[in-house]
Amino acid sequence: GQSYGSLSNHIDEQIKWIYEELGLKPGQIVLDVGCYDGEFLSRLNNDIIKLGLDIDKPAIERARKKFVEGRDIFINGDFETFEYSLKPPNIITMFHVLEHLSRPVEVLKKLLSISNESTVILIEVPTIEDGLTNDINGFFSVQHTNHFSRFSLKRCLIESGWTPFLTHQCNDYNGYRIAAKPNKISKGRL
Repeated sequence: GQSYGSLSNHIDEQIKWIYEELGLKPGQIVLDVGCYDGEFLSRLNNDIIKLGLDIDKPAIERARKKFVEGRDIFINGDFETFEYSLKPPNIITMFHVLEHLSRPVEVLKKLLSISNESTVILIEVPTIEDGLTNDINGFFSVQHTNHFSRFSLKRCLIESGWTPFLTHQCNDYNGYRIAAKPNKISKGRL
């Protein structure tokens, strides 16, 4: 998602939304999937435990230099197979990452496997509903291996064991945000 950059005001709005809508509290764990060099995580309050995951090894190395060693952890690995032995995160974020993945359902299932019943996953992707008014060429770019509608994004989450409960349409760019919790039936299989 960082191949085209992320505007500072978008990150600020995402963080404000997480605190207001999801009730992020001191001491909670946030795992940012597709964290790149940790820019999003660096803007969270210092009382949050920050975990980052990305496939880009040089970006992860830069993130490790920016954060408190031992408290904040950055993992370099594939989103489907990364090793995780820490406490389940309270919130998992994926901002403009899912549309770049060839197997989004498998990634969402992996994230479900490291979660507990109170974990919330927050995903933001561009959707076709806003493609015509908000850079259709960017929506159908070569970097996007998946193209979501609002409905198909919800179906992808449900198929992978998550239950959507909150949505938000970003007004100044093509971003559709959806929050979900583990489906109680699917969590029983873990």
